[in-house]
Amino acid sequence: MVQDDIINLIKTNTMAEFKIRFNTEHNGSDLKWRAIIDGEEQKLKNIIINCPSKTTEDWVTSADNTQFLKHHISCTSKKWNISEDKVLTIW
Repeated sequence: MVQDDIINLIKTNTMAEFKIRFNTEHNGSDLKWRAIIDGEEQKLKNIIINCPSKTTEDWVTSADNTQFLKHHISCTSKKWNISEDKVLTIW
């Protein structure tokens, strides 16, 4: 990937909300992390957080209406990137 492509992947337009948790369904794959970015899930190999963060929890309802309490590491940022090798970096 050339430098211009990397710069194009960095998001800087609006504040994004990140909720990060361990992917309990990774089944031995390298994608051991789940990041919910503005409500959309990404499965990732690694996550680097370089901004203030905190722990949060949410009740999530499954398809069969079972509720689960999910714990996250959460942060917000305007500047972030997901590399081709599935590493999320948040500044």
